[in-house]
Amino acid sequence: DVIDDEMVSKYNRSINMVKSFINSLFDKLENITVIPYSIKCICKMIAVLFQKKFKTLTVLERNAFICEYFFGKLILPVLLNPDINELGSKMIISLTTRKNCYNIYLVLKNYIRGEFFTGENNPTLTVFNSFIFDGVSKINNFIEEVIKVKLPPKLEKLAEEFYRDSSFKLDNSN
Repeated sequence: DVIDDEMVSKYNRSINMVKSFINSLFDKLENITVIPYSIKCICKMIAVLFQKKFKTLTVLERNAFICEYFFGKLILPVLLNPDINELGSKMIISLTTRKNCYNIYLVLKNYIRGEFFTGENNPTLTVFNSFIFDGVSKINNFIEEVIKVKLPPKLEKLAEEFYRDSSFKLDNSN
């Protein structure tokens, strides 16, 4: 197989487009006021509960979990199913677009987890590892800003009750 300059150029453009998308997403979210208060409260409650439950949890581990929740529930599903809002219409998203969305999903998922691609799990995406490494501080700063929210007394009480509730069982072994 011969890799010509045009092919390399297209590949580099694609890589830069994915990086640009993720950077623009976080640039928009840096204005913390765009995040609903209720989402901030949920993230804060997760932070409080995890710090109580797992005493040895590092800030990076806690923030990775919160970020996984935040993006896993709000953004990643849209990338996995980009035409969710068009189900009632005749608009169909092409397979190429779906594949591109899936690759963006994979990169964003690893970006928010701080996990690197390996030659085994996705060799073509290992080019994003330095980008992921550089994103760890951006993710942590973002989460730290989100969880600065002051919980109303009722939510603080609810978090305490939830923590004491016997149904709140998280296993350290997972």
